Amino acid sequence: MAQSKIKRVAPLLVGAVVLVAATLVLTRVVPFGDTLVGTDLNATPAPEFRLSDAAGHEISLAGLRGKAVALTFIYTSCPDVCPLITQKFRQTYAQLGLDAGKVAFVAITVDPETDTPQRIAEYSQAMGMTGKWKFLTGSRAELTPIWKAYGVAPVPAQQAALLVQKGPQVAQNDPAFQGVHSAVVYVIDPLGRERRLLGPDFTPTQLADDLRALAARIS
Repeated sequence: MAQSKIKRVAPLLVGAVVLVAATLVLTRVVPFGDTLVGTDLNATPAPEFRLSDAAGHEISLAGLRGKAVALTFIYTSCPDVCPLITQKFRQTYAQLGLDAGKVAFVAITVDPETDTPQRIAEYSQAMGMTGKWKFLTGSRAELTPIWKAYGVAPVPAQQAALLVQKGPQVAQNDPAFQGVHSAVVYVIDPLGRERRLLGPDFTPTQLADDLRALAARIS
């Protein structure tokens, strides 16, 4: 009698284990929006941009459609938060592994006068991001509407001139220099919609999880 009960219960236990395992897999690979980390941006269409990378190639948000995008705004002379965000991008890229091919890391300068293509290329190499992201620049006139659309505070032109004239270390100790700018990361889904906003305190694991989840689910 006991043996008969075991035979009847065993399939039920196996089925339950399979159901739980399948649920965990689906939750990990195809998560719902509320599992993402960061401030919810309600899937608002992300403002378009069309700028040039260090090699002079034109990059647009529309051209990145089909990939999850991590977008930030930095400048190469920044002594603190920008290198930190860049380092976290590099760590996130490493955590993604094979999924990195489904993701685009993008940085847009907030100091176009200083951030020439050569300087951007040198910064990318020094930070270990060559070939791993697209660091974009343009004229201040081209960038201003993009900064405004994303709510980003750039380095003012007068202060940017101090960077050029005196160099970043001297200029940042000058009372006239206030290198304050918006240090955020927009997480954009493969359909070009803003999904999450992360502050500079995000962890590479959090960003990697958000990007992997969005790259796995288009809906």
